[in-house]
Amino acid sequence: MMHDKKNKPGTTLRGLETKIRSLEKQIVRLKESLRICRKTHKELENSDAKLRLLFKTAPERIINTDLKGRILYMNYASTRNVKDIIGKHINQFIIPEERKKIKQIMDSVTQSGKKKSYEAHFIDPDGKKLFFDCTASPIKKDGQVSEILIIAANITEQKEAEAALKESEAKFRTLAEQSPNMIFIIAGDRIVYINKKCEEVMGFTKEDYYSGKVNLFQSIAPDSFEKAKKSYEKHLTGQEIPSYEYSLRTKNGDRIEAIITSRQIQYGGETATLGVITDITERKRAESALRKDHDVLEQRVKERTNELMAANLRMKQEIEERKQAERTLEERERMQRIILDSSPDAITMTDGSGTIMECNQSCIDMLGYDSKEELMGKSAFDLIVKKEQSLALKNLQQTLAKGAVKNIEYTHVKKDRTEFPCEMSASVVHDASGKAAGFVAVTKDISARKRAEQALKKSEAELRKQKLALEEKNIALREIIAQIEIEKRKIEEDVIINVELVFSPILDRLKEKQCDFEYINLLQHHLKSLTSSFGSKIMDKTLNLTPREIEICNMIKGGMTSKDISKLLNISPQTVERHRKNIRHKLGIANRRVNLTRYLRQL
Repeated sequence: MMHDKKNKPGTTLRGLETKIRSLEKQIVRLKESLRICRKTHKELENSDAKLRLLFKTAPERIINTDLKGRILYMNYASTRNVKDIIGKHINQFIIPEERKKIKQIMDSVTQSGKKKSYEAHFIDPDGKKLFFDCTASPIKKDGQVSEILIIAANITEQKEAEAALKESEAKFRTLAEQSPNMIFIIAGDRIVYINKKCEEVMGFTKEDYYSGKVNLFQSIAPDSFEKAKKSYEKHLTGQEIPSYEYSLRTKNGDRIEAIITSRQIQYGGETATLGVITDITERKRAESALRKDHDVLEQRVKERTNELMAANLRMKQEIEERKQAERTLEERERMQRIILDSSPDAITMTDGSGTIMECNQSCIDMLGYDSKEELMGKSAFDLIVKKEQSLALKNLQQTLAKGAVKNIEYTHVKKDRTEFPCEMSASVVHDASGKAAGFVAVTKDISARKRAEQALKKSEAELRKQKLALEEKNIALREIIAQIEIEKRKIEEDVIINVELVFSPILDRLKEKQCDFEYINLLQHHLKSLTSSFGSKIMDKTLNLTPREIEICNMIKGGMTSKDISKLLNISPQTVERHRKNIRHKLGIANRRVNLTRYLRQL
């Protein structure tokens, strides 16, 4: 007991020392933990600063709300006056008609804990309405959704571009459907668009073309197929193809003469071919009629016909000079302008009262103006002579009632007040609601056609006069021919009488004296046919017969055989046959089953 009491103080001291060392180790560990915590805190502060900088400079709108919709945070992409926004309800910046939809989306995100994407209209602090593509994501705390983070990308320009593109496509389709020309678009090996004129002229429906049941190559006439195929193959390589003429066959088999102008464009993200086909069948028929008149009329008529042909040539050159430029899907507005300006006819668009709102270059040129601005805002009635303006107003009302009028002739007035004839077709243009918004008119200068018609009428009158004169000459000529025939028959009768009275007795005496009967018979045969035209025909230089061949022709005509001829002429039968073969060749009957004796007697 005494020993234990003596050692107790030392034992206590060692225990304290052990505890002190243990505490020192804990202090070192605590310092290291504190250093790590301070480093982690600094890194978190840096990370938070980077995150705030990212939010602040992000192009998207970043909005943090609580579950009631109050704004807790908004970056500078939304507005520069962020302090004025914090604490306000998000509904203040959403258009009223979409607030219910946005609340349902927020409730769905809160309840499901999953993000949602949607499109919405926001109102800027300055009152401007913008369109956004939004994503709402939940922010969780302790496993529960406590806040919502909205990231919104501004797609206003994209939406406006889409709307403008739709409007441009609508305008293009309106003009294409009202065009007097056939218009089509081929993408790959598919027809993706044809206008109403194609259906009317070719006889097939749009469904026939779009379904692949019919393609445009099937409608090409056989004599134009290779030309069209080669041009299309050049198109596929990106080459520019000038306008050219070719022929088509409609569903019912009618042949159409046409001029095609085509260009490559971008359609639906791929390269496509835009084609404009102009029907020139009537013009071709007119040219054919003029050529026939040209063959009949005298020099004065020929000169007038040449003027008409020159006018037609100029018209063809004008049509061939038209150009269509390719444009991408976003450039449909420009493509519409090119189609308008490439038309050889004047095209104008007016409002309901007839005020000009749009026109093409052909209209400006036809009326003699320097620019489109001079025509904009002008009344279309002012372009028509005053005495026809009441008729134009009546036709305008008829267009409203029927939807369209065609081939109305007016007298137009140019800028310099000169007048010229024209032909107009007009249609009503409707707005998106189906109401009549204005008119589109296609006007053609028919001065050349009028001059051609007048020249043709003059030519016909001249032809009728000449026909009467020729008929009078024919009557006189028939009388002269009748008199000649009478005299000819008298001469033939005299010759026959002389042969019978003079030569026949002599021939009879020669026979009695037993002269060569072959020569006598031959001479007697030819005396009887003395008045025939055989001699003049057989001596024709174009036949190129030799004297020996002519002599043999006379003997064959007289009924002599090859054996008789060889004996009489003292030549071999083979030589006679060779002469007969040459005679048939020169008379053009070498390879024909024709009796030579009969043929010669019919000459």
